[in-house]
Amino acid sequence: QALADLERSLQDDEDLRAHIDANAKDHAGIANDLVSWRLLEILPLDELFKHMPMEHVRRTCEFLIRNLWQLGAGMPDLFVVWRSGGYSFVEVKGPGDQLRATQRIWLAHLERMEIPSVVLRLVIDP
Repeated sequence: QALADLERSLQDDEDLRAHIDANAKDHAGIANDLVSWRLLEILPLDELFKHMPMEHVRRTCEFLIRNLWQLGAGMPDLFVVWRSGGYSFVEVKGPGDQLRATQRIWLAHLERMEIPSVVLRLVIDP
């Protein structure tokens, strides 16, 4: 019930943005496998919000919160803002690497939510 109440209270884009910003500030420097706090110091959240529509932020947060324990490790590796505009979540795979089940679920869910995501397969040229 608490989660549903929180989601209802954050339906306004500015409220959601303020909530995410406050949490980032409150947790800065605390170890967390899902957040690179150094990145947030380099690229402020406001810059991320310029490129990712708030509805996409909301959908991604809802999915992550509801599936954190099962799928937290499957979240794509990178959030990339392209020079041409737009953004994508990017999963990086090296030669011979395969997508794990949790990664497949994440990518499928991002696709269903119409949130851009790609798998980048690295090729080593001998």
